Amino acid sequence: MVFGRGTIRKSKSGSREESSSESDESYSSNSDSYYKGRNLRDVMSYSYDKHEVTREQYEAENYYYEDRYAEKRCCSIPKLAVFFIFLGLTFGLVFGLVDLDRINGIINGGDNSTGTDPTDDRIVFDDDTAEPYEFMQCPAVGECCNGLESNCDLAPHKMMWATVHNANHDDLLVSNNEAPLEEALEAGYRGLMIDVCRCKDEEGNWVLQFCHLLCGIGYRDPFEVFTNIESFLDRNPTEVVMINFEISNGNPTPEQLWSIADSVPGLREKTYVHRAGRIPVLRNVLANGRQLILYKHNGNNCNEENAQGCTPRIAEYFNTVIETQYSFKDVDAVSDSSESCWPFRGVDGRKDFYSINNFVTGPLGPSKLAAQTINKEAYLKKRLLDCEAVTGYVPNIIAVDFWQIGDVVKVVQEVNISRGSVVAVSLMSRIQKWFHGD
Repeated sequence: MVFGRGTIRKSKSGSREESSSESDESYSSNSDSYYKGRNLRDVMSYSYDKHEVTREQYEAENYYYEDRYAEKRCCSIPKLAVFFIFLGLTFGLVFGLVDLDRINGIINGGDNSTGTDPTDDRIVFDDDTAEPYEFMQCPAVGECCNGLESNCDLAPHKMMWATVHNANHDDLLVSNNEAPLEEALEAGYRGLMIDVCRCKDEEGNWVLQFCHLLCGIGYRDPFEVFTNIESFLDRNPTEVVMINFEISNGNPTPEQLWSIADSVPGLREKTYVHRAGRIPVLRNVLANGRQLILYKHNGNNCNEENAQGCTPRIAEYFNTVIETQYSFKDVDAVSDSSESCWPFRGVDGRKDFYSINNFVTGPLGPSKLAAQTINKEAYLKKRLLDCEAVTGYVPNIIAVDFWQIGDVVKVVQEVNISRGSVVAVSLMSRIQKWFHGD
């Protein structure tokens, strides 16, 4: 404490001496520097001076305990602050109150190409007033296949499929989507990617669940999901849905998964049975009452002779599909078609489907803000054209996160309309040639 007059300081010799306010200020203003390199007697002398008392008064009036309490309080406050900041971040991440995209951008070195900068002119946010795209465009009378009459002339590998990546993961913890897969089906998505885990329930029994890498994350009950899908197909007899299961934690078998699906009334009759050769045009698929096509990857290799745990209801995905890489840290990585379009999985042999992954996963999880860019119509059309130009493959599957953002369904149906028209023209040309005897 500094007063206008001199203060009393106890000297090292034990005598009392006066000092000017100027020297006292320099002496007491920086206690940390004073403590460093001093012996105990010097430190205690400083303590007496701070309270302007003698040693006897300092000890008698509990100034020592006052100082110790202040020292502990001083150290505790920063620790408490760090604890509450950590607690707040954890709470915010779990309940979606913290901007993961902003944090991902910081971790990535502040690169705005992650889509973390709201002023980035490449990002076009959804217009909440825009009319939703009408997926079902079939005539009142006539054929209909996956929303279009022209799709009936297309085989699955000739069509485009709007597909939801990690479709089961729409809960609060770093989710890939913000609405359930059932709503995605209603919106026009006809492809789903779902992770399957084998986990222990509360009673210690091994059970299957839909998850995201680990048990309990992105949790959905398989029986419930299969029941809801069967109900959707029952209400929409012109629609075909294709699912790719990723065999994940616990290594469940396709046979175990099918046993759950098979327990849902009506689903067995609706599920396609894979045989040698390509799947026929949708008209023929639907004519046989088949509306669900199932694939899987990872886990048991069902291509091997005498493979265990396999079923003809669930085929190996990469027997027929070639796929791009799936790990993109920002929008620029997706936009780099020279790298992002090249086949990464399923590269061996001749394939019917070319699947393009179109999502960003930062260090802390999927990027919703990136989806505001890469799920938009102009971006999607350019990506499809770029990938076809770079690889020579015709895209069939476009997989996205945050399916409810953007124009994915619209772009896919426009591509299907175009492909259906080409098939119709080709068919008409062949009929004319046959009629004229050419």
